[in-house]
Amino acid sequence: MKRFLLILVLFVSVSAFAEEDVTPIGHFSAWRAYKGVQNGQTTCYMAATPLRSSQKREDTYLMVARHPQAKKYNEIVVYFGTPYHKNSQPTIGVDNQKAVALVPSGDKAWVKSTTDEKNLISKMIEGNIVRVAGKSARGTVLKDSYSLKGFTKALDAVTKECP
Repeated sequence: MKRFLLILVLFVSVSAFAEEDVTPIGHFSAWRAYKGVQNGQTTCYMAATPLRSSQKREDTYLMVARHPQAKKYNEIVVYFGTPYHKNSQPTIGVDNQKAVALVPSGDKAWVKSTTDEKNLISKMIEGNIVRVAGKSARGTVLKDSYSLKGFTKALDAVTKECP
Protein backbone atom coordinates (compact mmCIF):
# COMPACT_ATOMS: atom_id res chain seq x y z
CA MET A 1 0.00 0.00 0.00
CA LYS A 2 2.85 2.38 0.89
CA ARG A 3 4.50 1.81 -2.52
CA PHE A 4 1.20 2.35 -4.33
CA LEU A 5 0.63 5.66 -2.52
CA LEU A 6 4.15 6.69 -3.52
CA ILE A 7 3.30 5.81 -7.12
CA LEU A 8 0.12 7.85 -6.87
CA VAL A 9 2.05 10.85 -5.54
CA LEU A 10 4.65 10.47 -8.30
CA PHE A 11 1.91 10.12 -10.91
CA VAL A 12 0.38 13.34 -9.70
CA SER A 13 3.68 15.24 -9.80
CA VAL A 14 5.17 13.66 -12.94
CA SER A 15 2.01 14.21 -14.92
CA ALA A 16 1.98 17.88 -13.94
CA PHE A 17 -1.39 17.29 -12.36
CA ALA A 18 -2.61 20.17 -10.29
CA GLU A 19 -4.71 17.81 -8.19
CA GLU A 20 -7.13 19.57 -5.94
CA ASP A 21 -8.66 16.33 -4.70
CA VAL A 22 -7.93 12.62 -5.16
CA THR A 23 -10.37 10.03 -3.83
CA PRO A 24 -9.88 6.27 -3.92
CA ILE A 25 -12.70 4.55 -5.79
CA GLY A 26 -11.66 1.04 -4.86
CA HIS A 27 -9.15 -1.79 -4.82
CA PHE A 28 -9.89 -4.56 -7.32
CA SER A 29 -7.33 -7.37 -6.94
CA ALA A 30 -4.27 -6.14 -8.90
CA TRP A 31 -5.85 -2.78 -9.79
CA ARG A 32 -6.62 0.35 -7.78
CA ALA A 33 -8.97 3.06 -9.01
CA TYR A 34 -9.08 6.78 -8.20
CA LYS A 35 -11.11 9.86 -9.00
CA GLY A 36 -9.51 13.27 -8.98
CA VAL A 37 -9.80 16.84 -10.11
CA GLN A 38 -7.26 18.16 -12.59
CA ASN A 39 -7.42 21.89 -13.27
CA GLY A 40 -11.10 21.88 -12.28
CA GLN A 41 -11.91 18.87 -14.47
CA THR A 42 -12.76 15.39 -13.23
CA THR A 43 -10.32 12.61 -14.07
CA CYS A 44 -10.54 8.93 -13.15
CA TYR A 45 -7.73 6.45 -13.44
CA MET A 46 -6.80 2.93 -12.49
CA ALA A 47 -3.33 1.52 -12.11
CA ALA A 48 -1.45 -1.70 -11.42
CA THR A 49 2.15 -2.47 -10.54
CA PRO A 50 4.01 -5.28 -12.35
CA LEU A 51 3.40 -8.87 -11.36
CA ARG A 52 6.87 -9.66 -12.73
CA SER A 53 9.71 -7.53 -14.08
CA SER A 54 12.90 -8.56 -15.85
CA GLN A 55 14.67 -5.91 -13.76
CA LYS A 56 13.34 -4.23 -10.62
CA ARG A 57 12.70 -0.51 -11.04
CA GLU A 58 10.80 2.05 -9.03
CA ASP A 59 7.75 3.82 -10.42
CA THR A 60 6.80 1.11 -12.91
CA TYR A 61 3.10 0.73 -13.52
CA LEU A 62 0.32 0.48 -16.08
CA MET A 63 -2.49 3.00 -16.00
CA VAL A 64 -5.82 3.53 -17.76
CA ALA A 65 -7.24 7.06 -17.49
CA ARG A 66 -10.55 8.71 -18.34
CA HIS A 67 -10.85 12.46 -18.91
CA PRO A 68 -14.59 13.01 -19.66
CA GLN A 69 -14.47 16.78 -20.23
CA ALA A 70 -11.64 16.31 -22.75
CA LYS A 71 -13.53 13.35 -24.28
CA LYS A 72 -10.56 11.02 -23.69
CA TYR A 73 -11.64 7.59 -22.53
CA ASN A 74 -9.55 4.58 -21.51
CA GLU A 75 -6.21 6.14 -22.34
CA ILE A 76 -3.46 3.57 -21.69
CA VAL A 77 -0.21 4.88 -20.23
CA VAL A 78 2.85 2.77 -19.36
CA TYR A 79 5.20 4.17 -16.72
CA PHE A 80 8.46 2.35 -17.51
CA GLY A 81 10.39 3.29 -14.36
CA THR A 82 13.39 4.47 -16.38
CA PRO A 83 13.76 6.56 -19.55
CA TYR A 84 13.33 4.73 -22.83
CA HIS A 85 16.24 4.47 -25.26
CA LYS A 86 15.96 7.04 -28.06
CA ASN A 87 15.53 4.19 -30.57
CA SER A 88 13.26 2.07 -28.38
CA GLN A 89 10.16 0.64 -29.98
CA PRO A 90 8.19 -0.46 -26.91
CA THR A 91 5.24 -2.80 -27.20
CA ILE A 92 2.25 -3.89 -25.16
CA GLY A 93 0.27 -7.08 -25.62
CA VAL A 94 -2.29 -9.26 -23.89
CA ASP A 95 -1.53 -12.90 -23.16
CA ASN A 96 0.18 -14.39 -26.24
CA GLN A 97 -1.59 -12.21 -28.79
CA LYS A 98 0.19 -9.86 -31.17
CA ALA A 99 1.70 -6.86 -29.38
CA VAL A 100 0.77 -3.25 -30.18
CA ALA A 101 3.35 -0.49 -30.69
CA LEU A 102 3.74 2.22 -28.08
CA VAL A 103 5.00 5.77 -28.50
CA PRO A 104 7.69 6.46 -25.88
CA SER A 105 8.39 9.82 -24.30
CA GLY A 106 10.85 9.99 -21.42
CA ASP A 107 9.83 7.22 -19.03
CA LYS A 108 6.22 6.97 -20.29
CA ALA A 109 4.60 5.46 -23.37
CA TRP A 110 1.18 5.62 -25.00
CA VAL A 111 -0.63 3.47 -27.54
CA LYS A 112 -0.15 4.91 -31.06
CA SER A 113 -3.77 4.87 -32.25
CA THR A 114 -7.19 5.08 -30.62
CA THR A 115 -8.27 2.03 -32.65
CA ASP A 116 -5.40 -0.02 -31.20
CA GLU A 117 -6.21 1.36 -27.75
CA LYS A 118 -9.88 0.30 -28.00
CA ASN A 119 -8.90 -3.15 -29.25
CA LEU A 120 -6.33 -3.51 -26.48
CA ILE A 121 -8.87 -2.56 -23.78
CA SER A 122 -11.24 -5.23 -25.18
CA LYS A 123 -8.46 -7.82 -25.02
CA MET A 124 -7.55 -6.72 -21.49
CA ILE A 125 -11.15 -7.27 -20.35
CA GLU A 126 -10.95 -10.90 -21.46
CA GLY A 127 -7.25 -11.53 -20.86
CA ASN A 128 -5.05 -12.66 -18.00
CA ILE A 129 -1.68 -10.92 -18.42
CA VAL A 130 -0.45 -7.72 -20.07
CA ARG A 131 3.14 -7.83 -21.28
CA VAL A 132 5.15 -4.65 -21.85
CA ALA A 133 8.62 -4.59 -23.39
CA GLY A 134 11.02 -1.79 -24.25
CA LYS A 135 14.67 -0.79 -24.27
CA SER A 136 16.00 1.43 -21.50
CA ALA A 137 18.26 4.43 -22.14
CA ARG A 138 21.18 2.17 -21.15
CA GLY A 139 20.24 -0.29 -23.91
CA THR A 140 18.82 -3.01 -21.65
CA VAL A 141 15.68 -4.75 -22.93
CA LEU A 142 13.18 -4.69 -20.08
CA LYS A 143 9.99 -6.72 -19.82
CA ASP A 144 7.12 -6.37 -17.35
CA SER A 145 3.99 -8.46 -16.84
CA TYR A 146 0.82 -7.10 -15.25
CA SER A 147 -2.06 -9.14 -13.90
CA LEU A 148 -5.48 -8.41 -15.33
CA LYS A 149 -7.21 -9.82 -12.27
CA GLY A 150 -9.72 -7.16 -11.22
CA PHE A 151 -9.19 -5.13 -14.41
CA THR A 152 -12.84 -5.31 -15.56
CA LYS A 153 -14.22 -4.34 -12.15
CA ALA A 154 -11.78 -1.44 -11.89
CA LEU A 155 -12.68 -0.31 -15.42
CA ASP A 156 -16.39 -0.50 -14.57
CA ALA A 157 -15.76 1.59 -11.44
CA VAL A 158 -13.84 4.36 -13.24
CA THR A 159 -16.39 4.33 -16.08
CA LYS A 160 -19.20 4.80 -13.56
CA GLU A 161 -17.36 7.68 -11.85
CA CYS A 162 -16.23 9.30 -15.13
CA PRO A 163 -18.81 8.35 -17.78
